[in-house]
Amino acid sequence: MEQDERRQITFDQFMWLERLAQWGTGRETKLQRLYARWSDARTFRAPGVDRFSREWIVDARADNPQHFILPNHSGFYAKSWNSRYLGDFPVAEHAARCGIEYLAARESSEPTCHYLNQRINGTVREYVRLVLPLADGHLLYGTRILRLRTPPTPVELA
Repeated sequence: MEQDERRQITFDQFMWLERLAQWGTGRETKLQRLYARWSDARTFRAPGVDRFSREWIVDARADNPQHFILPNHSGFYAKSWNSRYLGDFPVAEHAARCGIEYLAARESSEPTCHYLNQRINGTVREYVRLVLPLADGHLLYGTRILRLRTPPTPVELA
């Protein structure tokens, strides 16, 4: 990995970014809607995974974060990543750091938010990620891209 800047941000900082995005577009963001659905489903305990089967889920029940399973992830760097272990991800440093962040989110049982700015194989992506606890050691997460720049293809250079 050429560059990997990450930091946990507070929930208030995250919501401020989402309100700013909402103001810019005039529409509630995908992450605001995801949080609202999760919050509405949360009673005295975390909601069940079945309520969010169409979103990105992390099966975080394993003791080793590299054995967390991504049952329905179709990520940017790993197409068709469904039901694969986090430790099998092609960018090992990213997988290791995600594992630590997912483990912390599972242990806290509270929403966690991260800002990430990465450069991998010439692609620059800057994004925020919201991770929400679900029942039985599962996590729900969503991302919003702030910046994405991929290197030009040979055709684009011609």
